[in-house]
Amino acid sequence: SQKPDLVVLVGDNLTSALNARRTKQFGKLMEELGVYWTLVLGNHEGDNAASISRQRMIDILASYPHCLVEKDIKTTNSGEMVWGVGNHVINLLDAKGEIRQSLYFIDSGDEMTKEDIERYKEEIEATNKKKYDYIKDSQIQWYQETVSHINEIAKKTVKSVVFSHIPLVEFNTAYEKAMAGDAEAELLYGTKLETVCASGHNNGFFDVIHDFGSTQAFISGHDHVNDFAVKYQGIILAYNQNSGYSSYNVVTKKISDTLIQGYTVYTIDKDGGLTMQPYRNADLYPGLQEAILELYQ
Repeated sequence: SQKPDLVVLVGDNLTSALNARRTKQFGKLMEELGVYWTLVLGNHEGDNAASISRQRMIDILASYPHCLVEKDIKTTNSGEMVWGVGNHVINLLDAKGEIRQSLYFIDSGDEMTKEDIERYKEEIEATNKKKYDYIKDSQIQWYQETVSHINEIAKKTVKSVVFSHIPLVEFNTAYEKAMAGDAEAELLYGTKLETVCASGHNNGFFDVIHDFGSTQAFISGHDHVNDFAVKYQGIILAYNQNSGYSSYNVVTKKISDTLIQGYTVYTIDKDGGLTMQPYRNADLYPGLQEAILELYQ
């Protein structure tokens, strides 16, 4: 119904021990739609002992003509390998071929290594006690260098959006400040229906994107029933609307009897401005909801 120019998935979409087959099935489905699409992996892609590797999943998906994810490992200007799989940037051009917006897709991994857990033990214990992974220093360096290079080509600061599965620590800070009426944070829409499961280690990426002045929004997945967007210090921190019906949801968590699955539409205007609009299937297709809800009862 939307006929989008680009479909973006932000992880936890292809899970279980059978995900080699699922990955190929999903790629074929997306190709049948005939639209461009790309993704970042979630922490549940590859967390099953019998799963294919995260790199293998990216290799399979990158082979489909309309999939814009890149399977090569990036390097920084100094030659350092950039951590993660599927890191890439897509530049949106206007009719004159000038860059109007950059879309960054950054792998946030799954779980911290034992070494990281030990290294950041005190910080983890002092914050949310979560051992989820985080965007690494090499990725931040790649982001900084890529932003600078694109700005140099465009001869201006090009606006951008970052998509990454695991939210930044600032998601929770921003939401709490918005709820407290702090002028620094504004709730745009949605609700926090579960804990913000950011990494227990703050990688400092929010401060980097704030200082660089390019990125206007950071879009996350991970927390399946959070669907809020907060503008914090001039940057939108938002969850992509949950689309899948197979994982936990507000009904199975006994939070609500109305499902929140749907999608978010991101619109980039000719000047690089961003507007966001979430949609829920329950509102779009009310006649189907009773049968779907019966599956959870």
